[in-house]
Amino acid sequence: AVIKKPLLTFSHQEGHIAATLFSAAREDLFEKEFLAFHISGGTTEAVLAKGSTSSFAVKEAAKTLDLNAGQAVDRVGLMLGLKFPCGPQLEQLALKNTEKIKVKPTLKGCDCCLSGVENLSKKLIDEGKSSEYVSAFCLKYIEQTLSEMTKRLLEKYGELPLLFAGGVMSNRIIKNSFEEKYNAI
Repeated sequence: AVIKKPLLTFSHQEGHIAATLFSAAREDLFEKEFLAFHISGGTTEAVLAKGSTSSFAVKEAAKTLDLNAGQAVDRVGLMLGLKFPCGPQLEQLALKNTEKIKVKPTLKGCDCCLSGVENLSKKLIDEGKSSEYVSAFCLKYIEQTLSEMTKRLLEKYGELPLLFAGGVMSNRIIKNSFEEKYNAI
């Protein structure tokens, strides 16, 4: 009021969604409905977003029921002796893994549970698996969990554009997987 400017309000999620749309040059989605994921140390959730010129109406579509993806990355990284934040170092180790990895994500409906990756990674470390393997296992577990969430949400809401934001999505292994599988933003 003092500087005679309008007050625009928006949520934390709307900020991440808008930043991702602008950085990907996909402003066209400001006028459409899409699924937006925010995957970070503090958040692991998907929202149904409906654009309206410069903001969004968002409705929670799915979430983690326990640990956030970024927390899992950092906890596993710290178990391996990496420095916080652990994401980039974990990715570098994972890229050196040559062993095949099989994971079984845990979901309840469209919601996910990620605490298992921490427990399973600890078990792998105790069994003497290499840091490269454990890192790759952690990232594969997260990627497969998010992929299963995506699949279930697309079944529920139909074929919608997909947007992924947040620090965990800067991981090349996970990011590339979603670009290839789903043509995701």
